[in-house]
Amino acid sequence: MGSAVEQMGWWMPATDRMRMMSLRARYGDLIGLYVRRRTCSPGAAADVVDAVFRAAAAQWNAVPAEPLPWLLATARHECAEVCRAARLTGSGDAGPVRPQRIA
Repeated sequence: MGSAVEQMGWWMPATDRMRMMSLRARYGDLIGLYVRRRTCSPGAAADVVDAVFRAAAAQWNAVPAEPLPWLLATARHECAEVCRAARLTGSGDAGPVRPQRIA
């Protein structure tokens, strides 16, 4: 069957698919750290990371040669969507993490 990255880029030429898998391997953890700081739920964070790389696959020609800033901007937008959806549905479990003051 293959990984989720392989499955989401099934329509891509093999060289682009390999580049996409390399992109996920290289930046997946960094994007995950960025997203986890901005969401409360680990499940929501994993969904956002997947959405970022699905967006990269869907907009492959828009991803620049140095992709990290593009990936972070996409992650920021995806986090905002998750927070907006949580507010609208009243679930509140996927919103941004609020730092707690240590006395």
